Amino acid sequence: MIYAQIIAGEAVQISGAFRVGDVVYPAATLGQWTAAELEAIGVYGVEEPALAPGFREASRALVVIAGRPTWQVAYEAIPLDELKAQRLEEIAYRRWQAEIGGFTGPDDLQYPSDELAQAKVNGAVTLLDKDPSLTEVDWELGRNNWITMPAAQVQAMGVLIGRHIQACFTHSRGLMAQVQAATDVAELLAVDIETGWPG
Repeated sequence: MIYAQIIAGEAVQISGAFRVGDVVYPAATLGQWTAAELEAIGVYGVEEPALAPGFREASRALVVIAGRPTWQVAYEAIPLDELKAQRLEEIAYRRWQAEIGGFTGPDDLQYPSDELAQAKVNGAVTLLDKDPSLTEVDWELGRNNWITMPAAQVQAMGVLIGRHIQACFTHSRGLMAQVQAATDVAELLAVDIETGWPG
């Protein structure tokens, strides 16, 4: 929130020390007063204007409306192609979150799937594939929580993590197709990118 005064009929944003009559106040005091106390000395909190979906701010000016400093904002519609590009980026980021967020396996165990876990499991699977004499590996599930995992179990864990990641990409692909097929802003914003992810 910003604060402003009305000086000679004009709204003036407070950006440092401010004067009320003969008294100069440091800007740091603004957050210590209530709205009523501030208004009593002619200082007003100015809320940020709401931004409607599909629009962006083109310009703004601090003006006095009904005796209060207020943002007067002009908006412009964001082109559909630009909005689509934004939504595609949001989906890619949401996919990454789901990909590394872990998941519950069919055995009801919790599996980590962050990049470090992926690399370690892939490394163990590769090691077991390349060294048939190795039939088991030691694995630390948590700090000082050790188990000895048979090769088949390690490979099964690798498959589970791989399937989880693939499911994230598959869901992402479907959402991106919906975004690309949208013909207007309402249809584009109706694409739900938060639900339905594996995990």
